[in-house]
Amino acid sequence: MAKLNIFMNIYEEFPHIEHSIKSAAKIAKKFYILDGTVKLFPAKPDYNSYAEVASSRDGTLELVKELLKKLGAGYSIYESTYIWESEHLKKNWLLDKIPEGEWVLQLDGDEQLYLTNEALALLQRMDDLKEETFDVPIIFHADASFKEPSRIAFLQPRIWRNSRNRRFRPPSKEQLVRIGSYSSLPVDPEVKRPVDPVSFSGEQELLKRGGGLLYYGSRAIFPLFIFNNPAIRNVERQKRRLIYYERLFGIKFL
Repeated sequence: MAKLNIFMNIYEEFPHIEHSIKSAAKIAKKFYILDGTVKLFPAKPDYNSYAEVASSRDGTLELVKELLKKLGAGYSIYESTYIWESEHLKKNWLLDKIPEGEWVLQLDGDEQLYLTNEALALLQRMDDLKEETFDVPIIFHADASFKEPSRIAFLQPRIWRNSRNRRFRPPSKEQLVRIGSYSSLPVDPEVKRPVDPVSFSGEQELLKRGGGLLYYGSRAIFPLFIFNNPAIRNVERQKRRLIYYERLFGIKFL
């Protein structure tokens, strides 16, 4: 089975980093982790100060090292000695550490993978696929008030074959308006511009299958899910969400 290089940019993720790493260990060839922060943006209302410390102070890095040793996983860990100017520079620096041509999966420290039988089957034939990039559905725990499964997922390009042509750039002003975030976006090497996330609201008729893959328009979907902020957990609510997406996507979670 082909495995993925998991690359993670983290900073003070102690409450949830264990969930994140354990969820990816089964499909990880190697973990590439950079602990460090970026300058914040005083122009944005909720970002009103600059970061002052280059790397985590809450025990995140010590926990990560201990956990990866226990799991017996391969890893390379880097600790920033300076504050990064922007998120995309930080991500690209870490991508440069991963051999070209190998598959990578981007995972944040506050995210958790949910694997499916279909994902494991797809990993068996990754190198035979024509696709170089896959979108992954991201489910956000915006707060703890959800009573029913969210019908909104954001498809984001999170799995791709590592290449110098596929690096991160900050979003344009227009993309900032559309996605409302200062987060950097990966560049599509074909069109030479960052790829926007796509909001998916349960339009089952727009999901198409071909060659054993699932597509939303022209975007190939890798059959695993990422849940944001696993520290906000409600077991019954989580079960309802998983059942909903199993039926919608025709998949089976492990």
